[in-house]
Amino acid sequence: MDLLGKLLRLPRRTKIAILVASDSILFSVCMWAALAVRLGAWWPEVSINHLWLFVLPPTVGVLSFAYLGTYRNVVRYLSVKFYSKAVQSVSLHVVVLFAIYFAVSLVELPRSLPIIYWVFCVVAIIGSRVIASSIFRSYEVRKTERITTVIFGASAHGAELAAVLQNGSSNEVVAFIDDKRAIHGSAIRNIRVYPTAELSEIIHKYDVKMVLLAIPDASK
Repeated sequence: MDLLGKLLRLPRRTKIAILVASDSILFSVCMWAALAVRLGAWWPEVSINHLWLFVLPPTVGVLSFAYLGTYRNVVRYLSVKFYSKAVQSVSLHVVVLFAIYFAVSLVELPRSLPIIYWVFCVVAIIGSRVIASSIFRSYEVRKTERITTVIFGASAHGAELAAVLQNGSSNEVVAFIDDKRAIHGSAIRNIRVYPTAELSEIIHKYDVKMVLLAIPDASK
């Protein structure tokens, strides 16, 4: 099964966890980029001596986004409201983050750094969502144009049939069905083999449109 399909079928909480992890990395990268641009060095001395500067942004950022409900938005369906919410969330994040930085005063930071960091965060957060949304929506469009197919019979003939369908553009093979217990759970051409008892569940889960029988040639 392809990676995008697996991602789309993940539970909502797992998707949010992936989004949180992605944002956490972006916050730290944006802080490094803002320091590099402001101080004119790829590895500013302040970033090397004060690594905590990159630890705090993910924590404050994720909490700010969660507080304003930014993670409630579905990535592949972005509305105008999302862009407004994203800007608000980044703004809250930057205000709280630099309030902590300047209050603690463990290191002297340029006064223009918050503005630069804010710009990088807005571009990174919105940009990452737009790219992800475009990829997923493009995938869904391609998927709707293909016929979701199950092959009954995980034999050599079934593998040959799957190969033919995979090389074409009209069918997407999502599963093999076979009564042999020994091969249940295994994969043929990256397609998992399921028992007959799970056929109805698979049809519902993948919205199967076609079931093909891989029957050996009786003359052989």
